[in-house]
Amino acid sequence: MQLLDDVFIALLVAVLAQLKNILELPHFHLEGDDRVFQGIHIGLRQVTEKGGRFRNFLESRRPFPRSSIMFVRFVCCLALLGFASLAAAKEATPAASSTPVEFDSFIVVLLVRPPNAPDIAKAELDQLQEKHISNIRRLADEGKMLKAGPFEDYSGRNVRGMFILKTDSLDQAREWVATDPLVKIGRLVPEYLKWYVVKGSLK
Repeated sequence: MQLLDDVFIALLVAVLAQLKNILELPHFHLEGDDRVFQGIHIGLRQVTEKGGRFRNFLESRRPFPRSSIMFVRFVCCLALLGFASLAAAKEATPAASSTPVEFDSFIVVLLVRPPNAPDIAKAELDQLQEKHISNIRRLADEGKMLKAGPFEDYSGRNVRGMFILKTDSLDQAREWVATDPLVKIGRLVPEYLKWYVVKGSLK
């Protein structure tokens, strides 16, 4: 039984020392909600600096039944191991970055076919479509259009395409979109949204 006592004491002191080491790491920050850890830290410092007294304290509990003592010691070991795991997990968690996230902003234009869109003969519509594409290319060459393309719309709203414009000004976006031939005749109706993305992520 003495051997079991010695094993228990060695294990318990090792766990306490490990907890103390973790809590004293430079990057282990104790903040307002960490009062439990602060209390453990103070107790561990006192206990681990006075290991002999701690052993004597355990030995002084001998008047209690041996089975009860071993059970209590076993439960204490489990509890301390749990605290050690919790502290280790907390120490391994990186501190949240205080750097604010920066954004770029763009104007997104949804091109919607309205229910009352004018009917246009195919030959004329083909010409308008070519002019529509040419206008997109011109805006891109001028550095105003970031992306453009058609949709296959499943929403039932008949959204035909989208522009992503290199501006965060609604007035400027309207001015650029107004040059589109299909918008001019009401074949497409633009809807505008301002879109925020992480700075530098969209080029």
